[in-house]
Amino acid sequence: MKELREVKELVAAVFQAGLDAAAKGKVDPARKHFASLQQFGAALDQPNALSILRLEGRAIQKKASGELQQLWARASSKVEVKPSGAHDRILPPARE
Repeated sequence: MKELREVKELVAAVFQAGLDAAAKGKVDPARKHFASLQQFGAALDQPNALSILRLEGRAIQKKASGELQQLWARASSKVEVKPSGAHDRILPPARE
């Protein structure tokens, strides 16, 4: 099937664009690429679609989900959580 091969090539290009963005630290564009692929995979995995398309859709969703999980894991490990300062204040002693 020529069309399926073309779809696979397009999907591979979008995955590569997402990986390239993630490698450059551009989390939001990478997330958009992988989220779009998840949606595309879901669109292929419909009950009225050919079995080969449904299987391809599931594979795309699974791979995109894995990439999103890795992206979030990398992004969250780089985030520093700083205290707001509210609990760092020293209150003056209470007056009697």
